[in-house]
Amino acid sequence: MKIHSWMPFLLLFLLFMLACSISVPSNTPLQTRVAGEIFGTQTAAARLAQQTTEAASTRAPTATFTPILTPTRPASLTPVNSGKIVFSNIGLWVINPDGSGLKLLSQSGSAIDDNPVWSPDSRTIAFTSSRLAKATYDIFLIDSSGSNVRPLTRKGKNASNPNWSPDGKRLVYALDSKEIYIINADGSGDEMVFRSDRAAAICPIWTPDGKGVIFFYGNSVYRLNLETRKEEKFIDTPNLACGFAWSPDYQTLAFHQVIPPSEMQIYTTTADGKNLTQITSGNGYNESPSWSPDGRRIVFGAKSPDVNEMRLFIMNADGSNITPLTTNYSVRPDWSR
Repeated sequence: MKIHSWMPFLLLFLLFMLACSISVPSNTPLQTRVAGEIFGTQTAAARLAQQTTEAASTRAPTATFTPILTPTRPASLTPVNSGKIVFSNIGLWVINPDGSGLKLLSQSGSAIDDNPVWSPDSRTIAFTSSRLAKATYDIFLIDSSGSNVRPLTRKGKNASNPNWSPDGKRLVYALDSKEIYIINADGSGDEMVFRSDRAAAICPIWTPDGKGVIFFYGNSVYRLNLETRKEEKFIDTPNLACGFAWSPDYQTLAFHQVIPPSEMQIYTTTADGKNLTQITSGNGYNESPSWSPDGRRIVFGAKSPDVNEMRLFIMNADGSNITPLTTNYSVRPDWSR
């Protein structure tokens, strides 16, 4: 069988997602560190291998969640009082940026709710869930109050990474890691706009003008023109990239990128896909960045080699002043506008 250059990165990504999904909450605090020290010096390769080996015997995390009761904020991060942060821990949770107001928004038995993302008007959250079938994920919508949960798709496959158009009228999502779809917010007009049989096509996000889609394909980040249906390379990167998030002014794109053999770091580029800048460092995983409404801060998930779970942190937009937001399993945050 021919081994494509993108296969090792896809395998590493899948192993990472498995490790996140089987992490068991712990009450061991992860100490605040500067960006270059947040993960210590131990390599993560052995830890990742161990988590994968123990998958069959490790219990999925419960929805029990313990917030930081008295979070400490550096002066440059105060006040952090606008918007709300939604994240996944089996169900969907919301929390204020200062660590207060933790609330379980939605949970449905043993189903997994994941990939939450606010609509531009912050009235609705799109997310993926296994509520229709345990082995598959569809796209769902829920009101910001936690009511009116409804399926947007019923494909019986694995939908992932929903993302709202700038006007809030449509969503883009990936299906089975090889197709990109666009669907109206009312569930109509579900249309495939890209398909690949030879490489992964994942993690789509809209272009600022709503006329295109940016996504990871093969071994680089591409931009698809929705009118011509032609794709062109947008960010030249040899490593798997995902978790794309535009700053509120649409001038900067943040995302996480795999760093072989066993790291994941957060990067930013300018709106034209240039000026690639790494803003986190250290051994471990930094993933799923999301911007504050004023564009000065970023919430993200982080997992160190010595802590067997992902947690949330807030940092300045340049990667400085990393501060813990949660002390228990929490993934895929998104900050409302």
